Amino acid sequence: NLWDASSPFQDIRVRQAMQMALDLDTISKTYFRGYADPTPFGIVGPAVIGYYVPFAEWPASLKETYTYNVDKAKQLIKDAGHANGFTTHLLVASNFALLDVDYAQILKGYWAKIGVTVNIDVVEQGALWGQVYTHTYQGMTFGIRGMDYDPLVYLRYWGGHSTSPFNSHGLDAKFDSLIEAA
Repeated sequence: NLWDASSPFQDIRVRQAMQMALDLDTISKTYFRGYADPTPFGIVGPAVIGYYVPFAEWPASLKETYTYNVDKAKQLIKDAGHANGFTTHLLVASNFALLDVDYAQILKGYWAKIGVTVNIDVVEQGALWGQVYTHTYQGMTFGIRGMDYDPLVYLRYWGGHSTSPFNSHGLDAKFDSLIEAA
């Protein structure tokens, strides 16, 4: 939870390590039976012509963060001050079909390989969003959000200002100024 100043997620290396620990190709082929495209993309997806930047065009340093690499992920966790790993929580909705408890178990298994122990907290979807929007959950949560075809509308609606009730990302006043400039 980025709202908790003592959270290991305050360190970008932890977030990068947890992304690197996920084998997106294998998850796509197994859990999603080959129907999911494992190619990473940012908050702006390929349908947003004129704003979308394909993964192939990302800088090498950014691509590395989204490439499966357990050894590098372990090193990042260690470099972030967690040589013995750490324990966190993952909040999951019991009734959200797209990202279910089984998927959470897969993530938990990958993260265990880099020393991150994940306790899965299962709640009803309304309770999940209540905790997300009030910043009262422990650790992490996940979800899928739609994409408006105007990225600025999307950024504003889904937390584009630090005072937004939808700011589940932990955005701050610095981001507010970037949105205003855009």
